[in-house]
Amino acid sequence: MAYILYEGPSIIDGQPIVVIMTGVKAPSHNAKTGTMAQTYILRSDIPPLEAVKSGEDASICGNCPHRGTSCYVNVAQGPQSVWKTYRNGGYNQCSPKKAGYNLSIRIGAYGDPGAVPPQIWKDLLSHARMWTGYTHQALSSPELMGNMQASADSPEEALALQELGWKTFRVKREDEPFLPGEILCPNEKTGMQCIICGLCDGRKKNIAINVHGLDHKIKKYKSWRIENAVTI
Repeated sequence: MAYILYEGPSIIDGQPIVVIMTGVKAPSHNAKTGTMAQTYILRSDIPPLEAVKSGEDASICGNCPHRGTSCYVNVAQGPQSVWKTYRNGGYNQCSPKKAGYNLSIRIGAYGDPGAVPPQIWKDLLSHARMWTGYTHQALSSPELMGNMQASADSPEEALALQELGWKTFRVKREDEPFLPGEILCPNEKTGMQCIICGLCDGRKKNIAINVHGLDHKIKKYKSWRIENAVTI
């Protein structure tokens, strides 16, 4: 079962978006996350693959430097399938408070929660069992602090966000050291699933993970680091 939690303008650029939560009654069997419900933030009017190709995914991904290039999400799979079902009328509306009751939730299986009015997340998480969430829009979405990890792409960015009060989630190269107080993602260290770990709720720890995903996307990430002179 899946629900529509929000249909309306993106707070990034005003374009139409939709938030859909899947796995409500039959939770996802994602090996990393465990049986968590998943939220997808999508352009409501454009297929995800088309949005990526045209750059109109900025409505749901904002200024994330990895959109359309080194993003770990395979847009042709989950996001595209969810969008097609949505456009075919396959999902019903549900209030976020009701939809999130007693669930374990992954915020942003695709898309950035910073594109969505903060009240949607506040209501969804008000009665949730646990959650994980990440945003590249930390500077423009301070209301998400305390409920999401701020995504960081360099040690300098992570430290700056931590100074502002954020808990961070940083992707790093394998050869880079950890920052003071930063820990390796428990999934990478021990295989612990997110549903058991629960550290990425924006409240507990600063987390780092070695770059991962498809080989060509790892190469793109490393090239991006070099091109943008993002070094330790």
